[in-house]
Amino acid sequence: MEFGFSTAAVLGWINEYIPGGGTPESRCIDLWNNRVGREKSKNLKSRKSLFLKIKEAIKLNELILTPNDPRCNEVKKWKSPLLASGRLVVLTESKNGLNESYLDV
Repeated sequence: MEFGFSTAAVLGWINEYIPGGGTPESRCIDLWNNRVGREKSKNLKSRKSLFLKIKEAIKLNELILTPNDPRCNEVKKWKSPLLASGRLVVLTESKNGLNESYLDV
């Protein structure tokens, strides 16, 4: 809500892949749950609204709570917005795979 959807996604990935950012097991949980949070926050105006959406997601088993969750296999297939060089952060990409907006870090 504060940073916008794309920026939140990039910051989440950066946080997971910086040194000390966590184990592969915790990375799976964090990336999945971060994505759920970003999706739930779309079009919301307050943190309370987001809290209620996340509470509902927990009840509906939409979040990953343990690294043995089979959805972690899906997370391993996700394409990182951080390219292998570690220097370019792609914020948006066209349907053809061209970088529409990016950060050179």
